[in-house]
Amino acid sequence: MKFLIILAITYLTFMLTLNYNVFKLIERYNKKISDTLKNYNFHIWCGIILLVGTMGWDTFYIAVPNQPILISELVIIMFALIPFMLTSGYEPQKNLKGITNFCIIHPIGEEILFRGIVLSLATYLVGSSVIYVPVPILKGVTLQTFISAICFGITHFQYFGFKINHESMKKILFAFIFGLFAGNLVESTGSIIYPVIFHVIANSGATLYYFKISNKNRVEKL
Repeated sequence: MKFLIILAITYLTFMLTLNYNVFKLIERYNKKISDTLKNYNFHIWCGIILLVGTMGWDTFYIAVPNQPILISELVIIMFALIPFMLTSGYEPQKNLKGITNFCIIHPIGEEILFRGIVLSLATYLVGSSVIYVPVPILKGVTLQTFISAICFGITHFQYFGFKINHESMKKILFAFIFGLFAGNLVESTGSIIYPVIFHVIANSGATLYYFKISNKNRVEKL
């Protein structure tokens, strides 16, 4: 059973890439269907997450928080988001679809996936005994939170063609650190709501900063 859980976590972590490669294989038999599936890969990713998430619901922390976030946690997380906003390097498309996907759809989907489904699967994998991993500032996070944060970090490899360079490693590190805080929040509040909000804020801030810099560069070239 644990082997199946590990396979499920691995598939969910690299779902976008794995699905796309499966759709490419279909091209040998029907190119039209293959192209359609590849074009809608992101939508299929969202659909699978929503389907699995709604099946688990409370089990996957899709619930109202059972306690408010601490002011100290709020301040730490907001300060931690600033470097991401200013140095993320993400370049979302400058249209409504691109902005919506990056600022809303991706954050919601990734939080349900990693702080909901994967975190719950990792909890089942670890078992009933609580094991803490020492982490600065947070002092310690549960092993399942650590696992989900690692998965959230390495999933970003697929967004950059699995290339190891400064930019990809920086984004993986940002995602991993955010995953530690977000997973800790989920376990303390019993809900993914706060991580969703912070994720939306982070991506929106990065988008606004990118638009500001790109517009500034465009004006300077005129």
